[in-house]
Amino acid sequence: MWSRQPGRDDNRREDPGADDLCAQMAQSVIDGEVEDAERLAREGLDAGLPAGDILDKGFVKGIEDHPRGEVRQHGVRHDTGGAS
Repeated sequence: MWSRQPGRDDNRREDPGADDLCAQMAQSVIDGEVEDAERLAREGLDAGLPAGDILDKGFVKGIEDHPRGEVRQHGVRHDTGGAS
């Protein structure tokens, strides 16, 4: 069974802006905007978001929500011929 490490998140407050930032991170993955993704990751770290949250709630969410068979690079859609 998993248990929280003592002291790790004791002073952590929920930040409503963190949800918006994570949503932007996810969208940067979907849109293939590498520069935006890098900037948003730095913003999240500078704001004190845990790296695990940045990955799980931001970038991994974008990967999970990414349409199959579609790849975007720098905002341009490229059809890979995969099934949707």
